[in-house]
Order: sequence, then structure tokens, then C-alpha cells
Amino acid sequence: MDRSLKQAAIDDLRTELDKQSTVIVFRPMGLTVAEDRALRQKVIAAKASIRVIKNTLAKRSVDGTRFAGLSQLFKGPTALVYSNDQVAPAKVIVEFAKSNKKIEIVGGTYAGKELSVNDVKALAAVPSREVLLSQLAGLLKSPVQQL
Repeated sequence: MDRSLKQAAIDDLRTELDKQSTVIVFRPMGLTVAEDRALRQKVIAAKASIRVIKNTLAKRSVDGTRFAGLSQLFKGPTALVYSNDQVAPAKVIVEFAKSNKKIEIVGGTYAGKELSVNDVKALAAVPSREVLLSQLAGLLKSPVQQL
């Protein structure tokens, strides 16, 4: 890969990540084409993005950004799922990892905080924003209904 193409890939990933609130790092280990396609379709349906990138380029992309803590996770085959939605990337990857043992969740970041594997799984268990808002509305409405 030409040096200018590498720098373009670094700049492109850096600008993409600057817009995101959640980034999940995982290792795809021997996914078939059909499995990869299914994963990408689930990620796109959740309004998230997925990228497989070389570790050196990924490390250079996050250096000096709020995602600098991710650089220690870039070992072996690495892929990123990221979104501006706080829980969508975690939900997609954890759900896919349950049904397919060929990916290994490594960690991630959420709102500037580094996440371990268990943190990613806990984040995936959080209900969506719409569900939380409807639960809150139900709680606020119930005392009025009892009158």
C-alpha cells in the first residue's frame, strides 16, 4: 500500500471516529463470507458502521484522540464497530457473538471511558433509548391513573 493511501486511510478513520460515541473492538476469527455478510447486514440495520483495518493504521488513527486507549487492543485480526448510538454497536456484536463463536470481543470505549469485555456485555444489556423513555413515561403516568 502506498504511503499516501495509508495516510488517507488513517485520516479517514480518524474523522469517522471523531463523530462516534461508542467503539467496540473485536477479532473476527475465520468468518465465512456468508457469516461476514450477515454480520455487516446486522451492523448496517442497527445504523452502525464496521471496519476491518490493519493494526498499525488503526493505532495511528487513534493516537492523540479520545480513543487512544484502544491502541492496546489492536493485536491480531482487528475489526471495529462504531456508532453515534450509545448501545447499538455493543448489542449487535454481543448478539452475533452468542450465535457465532468465531468472533472474540476485545473491548471498546463508551463516552470516553474504556470498556472491558464484561463492560461491553453489560452495555449490550441496556434497553434502547426509546424503551427507556417509554418506561419513564409509564412511571410518570401511573400515579395520575391511580387518582
